Amino acid sequence: MSERESFGVVLRRARERAGMTQGALAGLVGKSVGQISRLESGERNPHFELVRACEAALGCAGELLPAFEASRRADGPPGAWTRRRVLCASAGAALSSLLPLGLPARAGAADEGVLAGLRECFLHARQMGQRGDANMALALLPGVCAGAQQQALGTGDEAARRSALRLGARSAEYAAWMQQEAGDAGMAERWITLAEQMAKESGYTELLPNLVLRRALIAYYAGWARRTIELTEALVGDERIDPRVRCRAAQRQAQGYALAFDEANSRRSVDRARSLAVAEEPDAMALGSIHVPDQVSMTEGWCATELGEHEKAISLLDKEIDRLAPDARRARARFGIRAVLSCVGAEDLRGAHLRLGRFADDIQAVGSATVALDVRQCSRSLRRYRGEGQAVELAERLERLAS
Repeated sequence: MSERESFGVVLRRARERAGMTQGALAGLVGKSVGQISRLESGERNPHFELVRACEAALGCAGELLPAFEASRRADGPPGAWTRRRVLCASAGAALSSLLPLGLPARAGAADEGVLAGLRECFLHARQMGQRGDANMALALLPGVCAGAQQQALGTGDEAARRSALRLGARSAEYAAWMQQEAGDAGMAERWITLAEQMAKESGYTELLPNLVLRRALIAYYAGWARRTIELTEALVGDERIDPRVRCRAAQRQAQGYALAFDEANSRRSVDRARSLAVAEEPDAMALGSIHVPDQVSMTEGWCATELGEHEKAISLLDKEIDRLAPDARRARARFGIRAVLSCVGAEDLRGAHLRLGRFADDIQAVGSATVALDVRQCSRSLRRYRGEGQAVELAERLERLAS
């Protein structure tokens, strides 16, 4: 997207045409002058609700939304990563063959050896997703789901049927994440629907709140702050739900509030998450991230980046990234580019260079569409340096990552 077409340029033009200062607009939409300035400079992406609020304040209904939507399209996965989506399309075709469920079971017994093999295949796919390209994991996960479904349909043993469907639901839940990482949120929603069906048929009720969190993550990366907050609100307050799930919900809620520039509520959600955090034993089948030792502190650093508290973000992210295993490449890429983004925000270009050098291989290896959003936001944030040597070099390195 060109500078001329960017959301920030369109917003500034509409504000100036209305004869309004940044401070006046900030007061009308409940934000700070600095937040409006960062929107106009392209350092921050808006969210949907803020776009609508700005349109109402400036009397330019329908003018800002097209620029916002164009900016989201421009932040999509880069071309080189898109070419990898041949496997992604194959996963979608396999998914179509799995829906719907609800067929009657046949008499017979499930093959425990086959189920064990499918479980190992799922764990291998998860390792691949954590260490490399999401599409490689997506090459395996549809087969696990199909095999689990066949095992469930081929037995009259209710316990075996439930076990098979739970494995299928678990695989579909992870496939939803990998599909989002591959850049197809619509297909990710379909995987979530499949996981819901399998979970309900097998009585796997503890998976259902995690599927709500999957939807909240899709909303977050689409820029829908309010939707992210709404999806997580009921989970955080429901004491019947596992505290670990509620902790993850509070973290996602904190990110939603940070996306909406709501610093006070974001901090409250982080505090709530910390109060719900419990020590977890390592478990390869565990839901959620298994490579981030202190997820709450990492989320706090993430939100600090979103809120412009860059020094705090750098301190928190650096400390927690150092605790990540070397093979946790997706986590290293995700949080590493956040640290780069905070360094740029703090005008520490040397620090940004050093961190990008540390995590560039991880970013390239995982080819994540969601990480790509931060790569591009980091590139936009460098525009204010207008040709400064270090900034130009850093921008070129980011462009190489996105090509």
